[in-house]
Amino acid sequence: IREGRLQSIDQCLSREYRVVSHIMKSEHSSDFFE
Repeated sequence: IREGRLQSIDQCLSREYRVVSHIMKSEHSSDFFE
């Protein structure tokens, strides 16, 4: 969160996209399984 305050909106969105796409591509890991 602290890093996000120092970044532009484009950087924040690209970081969020990478995180979400990585989670969606991975097999159902126990960390994100619901």
